[in-house]
Amino acid sequence: MHYAYQDFSKTPNDEAVIDQVVKLNSQFYRQDIDLNDVVIKDIVITEGEGINTKPTHTPHIGNMFQQDNITKLVAVHILSSRDNIQGGEFNFAKWGDPTRKDNYGRLKKEDNPYPNWLNEQGTLFVIPAIEHMGTQLTVSGQLEFRSYHFRGANYK
Repeated sequence: MHYAYQDFSKTPNDEAVIDQVVKLNSQFYRQDIDLNDVVIKDIVITEGEGINTKPTHTPHIGNMFQQDNITKLVAVHILSSRDNIQGGEFNFAKWGDPTRKDNYGRLKKEDNPYPNWLNEQGTLFVIPAIEHMGTQLTVSGQLEFRSYHFRGANYK
């Protein structure tokens, strides 16, 4: 289950993001998260870089019985303007690319598209940590965002 908020905030606001994720978690996800163990990182992806599409956490027999906290939810707050970036769009395994027209004017539509505004400055989106997420190659400019990893007790 994915949630995205258009025009959430164009400047970093950790408290507002954490409050929004806590609301979503209590309504939909119902994950056991420890608010004292939220990992916040500023990430900048420059020209020629991208993030391979992969999950943040994959439960498997090798890590199921460890007592460490694991990432359960991931929130991403986009801080850079699309006016200064070519490429660098987010992609997901279970959330298809937005509807668009190709170079020949044909409509390209996927079954479960994410909204066209998802990659815009000020957008906040939240996904489960087991969802595959990445970015396309940044052709020019730089993509700046703040990621929040909400951690909690390991799955049993």
